[in-house]
Amino acid sequence: MNRSPSVGAGAVAEDCDGVFLLLPEAVTALREAKALAPSNPDIAGHLGLAYAKAGHKQEALVELKRALASGRKISNRPELERTVTELSANPSSRSMRSLQAAK
Repeated sequence: MNRSPSVGAGAVAEDCDGVFLLLPEAVTALREAKALAPSNPDIAGHLGLAYAKAGHKQEALVELKRALASGRKISNRPELERTVTELSANPSSRSMRSLQAAK
């Protein structure tokens, strides 16, 4: 199924399953999911990516590193590792556009 986001007042993010969400809604939903399953590295990884795309560098790094340190299989590990490297190398927050361009 090919869906296009309708862009309103907020930035739009596409998760790995092709679901489009407004970033604030995505962050809120992922925070709620994390509260229900705090040890799930996939949730931490997706929350970290949403934070990164929203420009919240420190929060992104915490969640991304938590996911990677879990030792469990993570479906999008290369993307998480690349994002940690990019955020760690750049002293300023990266925008969604610059993170997407690195793919």
